[in-house]
Amino acid sequence: MILEEIIHTCSNPRVAAAALASIGVAVSGDFLRLFSAEASRRGLPREVYAARMVIAFGESADEQERARVRRALWGADLPLLSGLQFILDRGLRADLSHNRAPRRSRSRWMAPKATCSDVVHMR
Repeated sequence: MILEEIIHTCSNPRVAAAALASIGVAVSGDFLRLFSAEASRRGLPREVYAARMVIAFGESADEQERARVRRALWGADLPLLSGLQFILDRGLRADLSHNRAPRRSRSRWMAPKATCSDVVHMR
């Protein structure tokens, strides 16, 4: 149920923006910096990158991938943020490894590159 809520709500860039801000407050380390840098490299605002990654996960993640997210949020103080961060972290790792080794296959739920309409809709 929580996973479906993450997919439903965080596929909206404005909700994703608020969630990313909350993750930035709750999490120490380089996650948000790396995530923002990859979004910028793709020509996307980070909230659009996050929303597209969540949409891609919702459309193509198999039951095993979904079970991994459910295990990651089980017992978490902030399960929605924990689940979202897990999705974004795995997608970011896949995107970064794809950038370093372009011959490797892409994860089925990596975020696609930006289109003009993505940027226009965020203004």
